[in-house]
Amino acid sequence: MDKEYFGVIHLLNSEDKTAFDTNHTLKGVAANYSDIINVLFKLPYFKGELEIVDTPIGDFQSFCYDSYIQAPHTFWVIYDLYQKGYYIEATTLYRQLLEVFVQLKYFHKYPEKTNEHLMGKYKTFKTMFTEFTSADFYDRQYGKTLSSFAHGKLANYILRYEKDSDKNKWTVVMGCKFNIDHATYVINQVIPLLFGYLNLFTTFFPKNILDEDKLIYQEYLKVLDWLKLYMKSHQEQNPDSIKYYEEINKLIY
Repeated sequence: MDKEYFGVIHLLNSEDKTAFDTNHTLKGVAANYSDIINVLFKLPYFKGELEIVDTPIGDFQSFCYDSYIQAPHTFWVIYDLYQKGYYIEATTLYRQLLEVFVQLKYFHKYPEKTNEHLMGKYKTFKTMFTEFTSADFYDRQYGKTLSSFAHGKLANYILRYEKDSDKNKWTVVMGCKFNIDHATYVINQVIPLLFGYLNLFTTFFPKNILDEDKLIYQEYLKVLDWLKLYMKSHQEQNPDSIKYYEEINKLIY
């Protein structure tokens, strides 16, 4: 009998099983994520009047608007990857959205630097990140971890293995398989960043007209409340995460 090798059909079957397991285990995320992304898609419609392009604030708001157009697409792809068990790929996309958000935060503070950055006179990402957080947090969260995923270093492969506690050894996972530790590693980073994009919309666009549509505004407040509750619950259930939130809050508020 010919040996059966792993292939695409096995991968697709593993995606379905993993998505089922993910959404039945992490039910709160499954029940609320699409509502959050729906609100994020709608926000650019309510940006209000923008400053004139070729002025510092106008340059920033133009860059910001383009970023908000793209963000819900990428956040949705991250969710699709996360629920199917593509933890490495989801983390890499999360890193990209984090980089954009840090730029938004930085150029909101220094709008005069927006255009020169976009034209190639770059500020280092570390300079922008540590404008708001400690250098130690940057090194731990971004430099040693997220960059390792993006550049194919050791962390990139950890999520492709699982530990057999009985045999005390690591085995490779072919295809997709739900792993509670890997799934929560992804989503517990995505949730605060989602909150940041939603929370700072009114700061980045001070002439927004969000409150002119009462239904949308109520949806906006509702998803913000759920995200806050999720983060609060995470800290209560995992006190080790408190230090992480002390730092990430400096970005998302």
